[in-house]
Amino acid sequence: DSEKMVLDSFNFFIDSGLADLNDTVWSQMLNAGLAMIELNGSNNMDILLPKFEDTFERLSSHDLQLDDEVSDRVREGVIVFLGTVARNLDATTDSDKVQKVVSNLTEVLKTPSHSVQTAAANCLSPLMPLMTDEDERKKLVNLLVDRLATGVTYGERKGASFGLAGAIAGLKLSALKKYDVLQSLEDHVTNKNSSKAREGALLAYQSLFQELGSKFEPYIDTILPLLLMSFSDPNTDVREATQEASQTVMANLTAYGVQRALPRVISGLEDKAWRTKLEAIGLLGSMAYCAPKQLSSCLPMIVPRLLDVMADPHQKVQDATRGALKVIGSVIRNPEIRNLVPVLMAALNDPAEHTKDALAKLMKTSFIHSVDPPSLALIIPILRRGLKDRVPSTKVMAAQITGSICSLTSDVKDI
Repeated sequence: DSEKMVLDSFNFFIDSGLADLNDTVWSQMLNAGLAMIELNGSNNMDILLPKFEDTFERLSSHDLQLDDEVSDRVREGVIVFLGTVARNLDATTDSDKVQKVVSNLTEVLKTPSHSVQTAAANCLSPLMPLMTDEDERKKLVNLLVDRLATGVTYGERKGASFGLAGAIAGLKLSALKKYDVLQSLEDHVTNKNSSKAREGALLAYQSLFQELGSKFEPYIDTILPLLLMSFSDPNTDVREATQEASQTVMANLTAYGVQRALPRVISGLEDKAWRTKLEAIGLLGSMAYCAPKQLSSCLPMIVPRLLDVMADPHQKVQDATRGALKVIGSVIRNPEIRNLVPVLMAALNDPAEHTKDALAKLMKTSFIHSVDPPSLALIIPILRRGLKDRVPSTKVMAAQITGSICSLTSDVKDI
């Protein structure tokens, strides 16, 4: 009776609950299924595992005749159910079952759905320690690394990056060296003959930083030169992957990581080669995505350097600098300053022409909210320019705004 109740319940969850397009209903059904697994999962694995595996097969063969959105919802829910049940498997006696579940999850990673792929990757992590066969572990990691380069679609390569990060999280950082993951990724990102391989490696860097956070930071010295190089890649998709990876890397760096990365990136601005400058500017713009505490410490170094290269004779360097400053402007939290970003940008791009106008707009602004570090990074160069101006009225405005800004800054260290 207990087995029949469990099976009937999951038939309902899968056929009706997980197929519901209402987010609240879907979440409640998922939670109900997880609660039942918590209570009865370990005693009913023999009926639940085949049930979930059969559902995967029917979804893949389109036997269920569901549209894509419903199919992805059912697939995502069943993945979570499968991964939760599989955690009850025994590494010694159930190795074949563990391997079958991992194979199913690896296949599901090809599904072109972000939620499905992340659900599958999250389920991989706790199952990796249950894989006792070292050859199978290595085979799985190599499969995902290879799929980064050989995946036919972007979705396959993106899913492989999620899966690789999930597998490494389960196997711990030592797996990176044990399976030569970083060397393989470097081979991909430097592969001049395959833009797919280069893009796949960058997707993997992004997912690894996203999954492992600051634990992955010790490898920044290895990855940073590869990111810098990729900013000037001739392929648009690779450049976009570089920007996204860099933003994720910067968002997960600690203050120590920023201190290590910043000097190397800034040194690129002093290089004579315009492409090298372009690469450094791209990464400096990504630093706008650092955590707020890190951002306040690095922006005073970044913005003046960017302004220095604004006068570079190469048009692409100028355009890249404006783009980096625009990115910094996009993360401003102060509502009053956010509305003035176009005016501030104009003053930074052409100080002689627009400084006075920017100061006048700042004078007319009634500040209610505290001024955050990104705001200061854009305003301070304009105030400095105003204070050095020969026209007394411009100096007066700059001095008055300086006093107002200092009183509105929540943390004196930011000033």
